[in-house]
Amino acid sequence: MRKIKLLIISDEMEIGGSQRQIFNILTNLDNTKYDLNLLYFRTPSVLVEELKKAGIKVTKIDKHNKFDIFFLVKLIKLFRAEKYDLIHAFSFTGELWGAFAHSISLSSGKYLSSVRGTYEWYSKPQWLLKKLVALYSEYVVSNSTSAGQFAFRKMNLDTTRLKIIHNGINLTSIEPVADMDFSKISMYTWNLVFIGRLVDHKNVPCLLRAIKIVNKTLAEQIGVLIIGDGPDRQSLEKTAEDFQLNNVKFLGERSDTTIIYRHADAVVLPSFREGMSNTILESMCNGTPVIASNVGGSPEIIKDGSNGLLFASDNEKELADKIMYLYNNTHISAELATSAQHDCESLYSIQIMSSNFDQLYSSVIHK
Repeated sequence: MRKIKLLIISDEMEIGGSQRQIFNILTNLDNTKYDLNLLYFRTPSVLVEELKKAGIKVTKIDKHNKFDIFFLVKLIKLFRAEKYDLIHAFSFTGELWGAFAHSISLSSGKYLSSVRGTYEWYSKPQWLLKKLVALYSEYVVSNSTSAGQFAFRKMNLDTTRLKIIHNGINLTSIEPVADMDFSKISMYTWNLVFIGRLVDHKNVPCLLRAIKIVNKTLAEQIGVLIIGDGPDRQSLEKTAEDFQLNNVKFLGERSDTTIIYRHADAVVLPSFREGMSNTILESMCNGTPVIASNVGGSPEIIKDGSNGLLFASDNEKELADKIMYLYNNTHISAELATSAQHDCESLYSIQIMSSNFDQLYSSVIHK
């Protein structure tokens, strides 16, 4: 039986939430059933090399400008030559140019697009283009119900084309791993961790304002570790310095986050917007309580007071109260962690996610 020739498109392959899920999809689908391929336009990372090692064909076509005719011609030629049975595009640029080239190439393969968050910042022209891509697609696949429904309301479309497949986490990440001397990272016995890109929508300033409030009560009895990098790092370090937050430490990007999760007493995600956060899922799977802003897909994962805590977006006072609540109630913290780990294993495993994608892809091919 001939394999299904699947292409996944991403504009970039730097290490981010969508890119990690693309990696998870490609490395967990059955390679005896699928001929697996990745196309990207810019910014490679270690994920690309790992995919190549796994035997997945990776193609890079450079895109130099907003409208690059040479890029478009190469894309059309690729589609005509490879004759993919199914193309699944991620990211606005990948979806738009993928759909355009797919239509011009007169490909008989099926086309899927994606929603990976709540795109409040999209302009009217962007929403129009997103709508055209959605109408061209067999389905639009969202990693959260709230994000998918938000996008379809903005596009003024009914949700018959919307499919929801939640992110999946590799549960081998909760297996024993080499430990570390955590005292080299933090001198505190209770530690709060943020893990993510240091960009505007992650709203780390809210966390820093909350820690300023916490320090007035707890007199710097907790350590705050900010893990990740990005364009806002310098300004965030300046804010922490201005607030005299001596217990806040910026660690940059790290490869040992699994170990850090296990040493952390809580993980915080103060984002303005989220789709289906990998940080939340990874924290839950590693048995670490999560405090997250009540936005996007986060309340689909976290049931406040049951498997984690939620707070109103950009409300530093409420966030500070939640941090101190966990600090002062270690038994509740342990109960939240146990419940979260159970939910992660039963609902958000990578096996469940890959099975859902397999079912969707098979149904589209035979539609």
